[in-house]
Amino acid sequence: PEPDSEEEITPGDGVDPRQAQAALFAASALRHFLDDEPASARRAVERALALDPGNARALELRKVLGVPG
Repeated sequence: PEPDSEEEITPGDGVDPRQAQAALFAASALRHFLDDEPASARRAVERALALDPGNARALELRKVLGVPG
């Protein structure tokens, strides 16, 4: 399951912390996109992909936002 922004990830949870953080950035990017804040959305997508280059949500948002890959 995808972590909530309010849920704290600890090393013992069996979740890769980089992937968890990337999921949070991807969720943030989607919120910025929906709030018509494309520059903030692009930054969040870039941060998500820097942590997890395979993050599906961030990859899809990158296409929509026109972020160079």
